[in-house]
Amino acid sequence: MKVGLLQFAPKIGQVDTNMAKADEILSKSNVLPGAMDILILPELAFTGYVFRDKNHIAPFIETTQGPTFEWAQRVARRLRCHVQVGLARLAEVENGDAEWRNSVILVDPSGELVHVYDKHFLYEVDERWAVEGDSFKAVSIMGRKMGFAICMDINPYRFESPFEEFEFAHFHKEAETDFVSASMAWVLSPGDSARKASTPLSGTLNYWATRMMPMIDSTVNSSKRIIMAVCNRVGGENGTDFCGSSCVLEFANGGASLLGAMGYKQEGFIVVDTLHQERG
Repeated sequence: MKVGLLQFAPKIGQVDTNMAKADEILSKSNVLPGAMDILILPELAFTGYVFRDKNHIAPFIETTQGPTFEWAQRVARRLRCHVQVGLARLAEVENGDAEWRNSVILVDPSGELVHVYDKHFLYEVDERWAVEGDSFKAVSIMGRKMGFAICMDINPYRFESPFEEFEFAHFHKEAETDFVSASMAWVLSPGDSARKASTPLSGTLNYWATRMMPMIDSTVNSSKRIIMAVCNRVGGENGTDFCGSSCVLEFANGGASLLGAMGYKQEGFIVVDTLHQERG
């Protein structure tokens, strides 16, 4: 499988500018149609992330098939791949009411919307405006059992449950998920940096892998092979900096391997071939 990661620094509230930036990065990469199976973008890719409250984010709430879907549909058709991208979503619920959700959508190469996932574990910034998604989810797509994650999903619930609960990883171990696709707005920890902007943060990569330990353990004495793709953002908003380091990890034989990664301050695009471990 070939996984594309588009890491960039959205400007909060500048949707058109952010979409144009994503288009520019893809254009400069000279990526060809059919060169990847899936393109993943960050959490809240075009709105930005650190909103003060509901009033601040209200102008950017959109329906499932709003501007973000239209962008994903156009790119999916042009590049003949699936596209996963985060958005602030107006969700209709069973009683006819509407709720605001931090979501990702997945669009297939024909431009059809094939899945919507709502962030299940909210970060404190999300709690200012969003409602929790109902549950973690695993679905059969692209010939794989695919599990979606949005940033805080892989952490202990509200940082209150024990670290070793591994709620996300246990769910996907039981579901026999073999491809985790994560859209992130992962925050840079104080004092955490690398010598070069093009270098990923090893501590962050190790943490992401550690949070998948139940899934990694399931590969011991097994031919099972699990891929985790993470697309994070860079830049900063309202005093919060993000740590990039978008990557593709492989879990096999009870261990974790890095197949490809971007730097912690780097804007750009890579394709990781999970079979041949090639980067574009």
